[in-house]
Amino acid sequence: MARLPLRYRIADWFAARTRQVGYAWDAVVGPIENLFGRIGEGVLSAFDSFEGLESLVIRVVRVLFWPVIALGRLFGRLFPAGTGAGPLGFVGRFFSWIGVTLVRLAERLNLDGVLVLSAKLLRPVWLPIASLLGFVNAWLATRRSRELLLATPALVLALPFALVAVKGAMLGNGDIAERYKIAVRDAAEAGDFEKVELYERKLAQLGIDTRRTDYRTALKLADDGDLQDAYERMQRLAPADKPGYAAAHLWIAQRLLAGEISADPTTDSADDRQASLALAEQHLDQLEALDMSSSGLALLRAYVLALTEREQDAIAALEPYAREPGPAAVMRMRLLAQVRDLKAAREQARVVLGMTASRKWRDAATADDFESWALAAELLADVDQLDTSLQGWVRAFPDDPKPKILLSKHRREEAIRLLSAPTTAPEKTAGVIADAVRLGAPGAWTTATVARIVQQRAGSRYLQRVWEVLMESPDTPESLVSVMATSAAAEGDITHARAAFQRLVEGEEATPVVWNNYAWTLLQEPDPDPQQALEAVGRALKAAPNDFRFRETRGQVMIALGRWADAISDLEYALNGLPDATDVHRSLAAAYEATAQPQLADIHRRQAGL
Repeated sequence: MARLPLRYRIADWFAARTRQVGYAWDAVVGPIENLFGRIGEGVLSAFDSFEGLESLVIRVVRVLFWPVIALGRLFGRLFPAGTGAGPLGFVGRFFSWIGVTLVRLAERLNLDGVLVLSAKLLRPVWLPIASLLGFVNAWLATRRSRELLLATPALVLALPFALVAVKGAMLGNGDIAERYKIAVRDAAEAGDFEKVELYERKLAQLGIDTRRTDYRTALKLADDGDLQDAYERMQRLAPADKPGYAAAHLWIAQRLLAGEISADPTTDSADDRQASLALAEQHLDQLEALDMSSSGLALLRAYVLALTEREQDAIAALEPYAREPGPAAVMRMRLLAQVRDLKAAREQARVVLGMTASRKWRDAATADDFESWALAAELLADVDQLDTSLQGWVRAFPDDPKPKILLSKHRREEAIRLLSAPTTAPEKTAGVIADAVRLGAPGAWTTATVARIVQQRAGSRYLQRVWEVLMESPDTPESLVSVMATSAAAEGDITHARAAFQRLVEGEEATPVVWNNYAWTLLQEPDPDPQQALEAVGRALKAAPNDFRFRETRGQVMIALGRWADAISDLEYALNGLPDATDVHRSLAAAYEATAQPQLADIHRRQAGL
């Protein structure tokens, strides 16, 4: 088939393009024209509806008010306008006026004007709805049923999102945020921190301040043992170089001071501690920038200052709370005592002692509280308060050696004072000495104190009575009785020494040394009892058969019993540990002389210096 001439092909091409433009124009303008057409139809339908409503209302009003209209017309008929002749003319005019008025009122009760006015006033309300419905109507009218069926799945899928949007619009951001906050809390308690982060981002999108939620999440992480993640969250909430969330600043400062987190774990312990203290001080500075102030914050700052050798600055930081009973007053007193500002320390100690008078405070007191109480009493030289505080400390913390050491020191000082100025009952002095020893007084102090009593009691009825009370009291520690027995024996007071040792051996836990010393005192009495002494030293040798001191004692007992061969065996053994003991050589000389060995007796006699 021959091709058309070029001019025809060009004309056909332009005609086709023109038709396509027309189709495109119809596709764009057609829906709009249909829309406005539908809107016009809707408006006309609405006005038709209004007119129908108006007719209905008019008919209803006429039914309701027909008595008024009928009465008005009746009065009009009975008393036509202008009727006024005769004496009752004014009555006719009055009822005529009433009739006309009632007719006019009935006409005015037609509600067409009211409805028109209401429609105009409510136009902003109903016009968008009517337009939307008109558009929907026009859109549906121009769509094929098949296309609508194919769009049904998409509409079903979009419906939940529409419902969520509508519900969100109805609830508002506040209620939605509360639900997210509850979800954050539940997820944190369940340990699902991925959900926590998701919900926190949702809250941030809603414009909600999530810092409190972030803080609680960090606390939950810390409680679960993930302290490092908790610290990282807290750092985001409260950077060290600018004010952030106050509670997070405080949390970081407290953990740094407690050593639970580290400012720079890559350094050695000393440098890391200094870095942690410096970082804690930065966070305290940010709290101050947030106008946060309290005795607790002052206490933390003072703690940092004291650890960095700025005691005077620490004292100044606590000054505003010096008169308030609490930890700030206690710490200030201890710092003042540390820098030896005793006058100010005593003034602060009065505040601290006032705190300790509370029964509630004493029941909840910690070891540091008792120590501060004791320091306050010592600063004020209040012996009774010092004694009460130390005894309470020992009772509350029986496994803590520190209060026992301090109470023992206090008892020793009190004992020396009582022994130097015997103005109280000897029973009290004896009790104080016994308490000092029971609480762990050094052995040298115990020996020196007992020796003083032994040496001076002959000329002092007071000290003699102190000795007797200590010997008679069942509460006197055995270690003190042992020192008393040994001191008495060393001073030649054999009678009191034997009585003290006898008290010790009557106990169930007498040591071998006590049994040996008891045997020795039995031999030294004016009327010795060597057989009882042999039994006593036998108890000592049963526990330690090779002790040269115990063998020496038994050798002396054998000399007293005249058992020379046994005496020589024990005393020669004792010389291995006591080669220069004069008593041993003297006893051996006597034993060898009694067994007809004069040469050996002479040797030991010379060794004894005889």
